[in-house]
Order: sequence, then structure tokens, then C-alpha cells
Amino acid sequence: MKSILPVFALAGLMLGGCHDQVKSLHGGDDSAGATTKPGGGLDALVVGKYKGKLDVSDADVAKGKGTRKEADDLAKAIGDSMSLELKADKTYLMTAFMTVEGKWSITGSTINLEAGQAPKGPDGKQPEMKVTSSAMSGAVSADGKTITFTDPQGKTTSKMTFTQVAAGK
Repeated sequence: MKSILPVFALAGLMLGGCHDQVKSLHGGDDSAGATTKPGGGLDALVVGKYKGKLDVSDADVAKGKGTRKEADDLAKAIGDSMSLELKADKTYLMTAFMTVEGKWSITGSTINLEAGQAPKGPDGKQPEMKVTSSAMSGAVSADGKTITFTDPQGKTTSKMTFTQVAAGK
């Protein structure tokens, strides 16, 4: 099978940690009309469980050696395993390839995920690895039901989108 490296690169960057990528989505303004007052605004709306989807751009397919169909098939397989749970106590659990746990916060319409420890492998064990960046940020929709992560380093133009499937309490 041909290499679809950009798909794995995006997923790796997202789960390995990204930072400050959403300013470009809002023209440099993180507020986008959202509120972050404690106990209300987006903080309350985002609590819940999300299902992930990986969208591979045509530009990223062109960078790889695979076909559009191979990229879409791989993105679907990855997306089918992606989930995010944002809890009311400001902790989260994200799964895709590995499990990442940590704390979340919102500033304007930007959600920041800070990893609490190195990601766990598929076997549930803590691998011996060093996480060089433990933060990633995503753009939250005004209704809190969609969170989109992009590559802040611009190495890919693909994106990961999480859609709320169950609101929290």
C-alpha cells in the first residue's frame, strides 16, 4: 500500500500536542463572540462526549504517494477510533491511536487541552517517551457542539473535527 504520510502526520501532531493554531481561523481574534464566564457560556456548552472525524485535504493527498480513496479510507479508519470527552471538572479524555488525559480550558472560542501525562498506548500501558509539547488548541463553534483542530505549524492543511454526540450534565 502506498504511503499516506500526511494523514498520520496530522493525527500525530494533534495528539502529540499543538499550540496556538486557531488565531488564523478567527482572523487573529480568539473571541469570535464567545463568552467564558465561569459556569456558563462555552464552558458549560462543551461538556460532553464527542466523535471525531479526520478530513484530509487534497493538498495533503498530493504530498503523499497514495490516492484520494486510500487517504479517505485511512482517514475513516482513524476517525472511527477518535473520541473526546470533556468533563465538567475541566478534565478530558481523548482517544485516537492512543489515549491522552489532561485538563481543558476555554478562552474566547478557543479550547486548550493540556496533557497531564504521556499518552497511553493501545495496550493501556504508559510508553517510555518524552512529550515535547503538551498543549493543543482548537476552535469551538458558538453552540459548543463542534471543535476543530488544525496544524499550527502548517505542515498539513487537513483537520480533525469533533462533533458532540452526548451533552454532559
